[in-house]
Amino acid sequence: MWDNRQLTALKDYIAQLEGMLDELNGDDAQLDGARRLISQIKAVQSFDELYRLLDFIYVIDKSGELASFEQEAFDFVVSSDVLEHVHKDSAFSLVKGFAKVLKPGGYSMHKNDMNDHLYYYSNTVSPKQYMHYSDRIWKRYFENDVQYINRIQLPEWRAMFHDAGLELVHEETRLEDLKGLELAPLYQDLLLDEKTCSNVIFLYRKSL
Repeated sequence: MWDNRQLTALKDYIAQLEGMLDELNGDDAQLDGARRLISQIKAVQSFDELYRLLDFIYVIDKSGELASFEQEAFDFVVSSDVLEHVHKDSAFSLVKGFAKVLKPGGYSMHKNDMNDHLYYYSNTVSPKQYMHYSDRIWKRYFENDVQYINRIQLPEWRAMFHDAGLELVHEETRLEDLKGLELAPLYQDLLLDEKTCSNVIFLYRKSL
């Protein structure tokens, strides 16, 4: 595990958010408060300074199972481009952890990039090139710990959240054209939208 936090990138995103405030329907006091906070965030020089400003607590749970948090402690659990990097053997345990730490009625929202991340370095291959390889070939030649991806597909994620006791509220998917990509047998039984799904945003809710 290593620290991959990127303060400059985060501040760039915050600057983009500032440009979107005029599109919101909040009252003037709320918008002025948001602008002041964004200005303060843009001025911080470290993550420690940012966390003090926002009253955040930064925690690394080395178990990977949210074990350091109390049950039903949070109203909202969110991640972006994280789940595809969780080891396949630990994914369901983590999803169960989301359900465990959520309060009844709480929400769990996640953006999951299911593209082959090697595609970002060479777009001459399919965005889901990894689906061409058997588990044996993938693990021997392509799987790595530097940028691990688990190859878990949409129906498996849906099943994990369902089995953890969370209810689907909303789902958005982005599909890719996989023309010319010969799929390995373990992917051939997927439905067309499941095979071609490259990105998904899903929102789940813990029942009351």
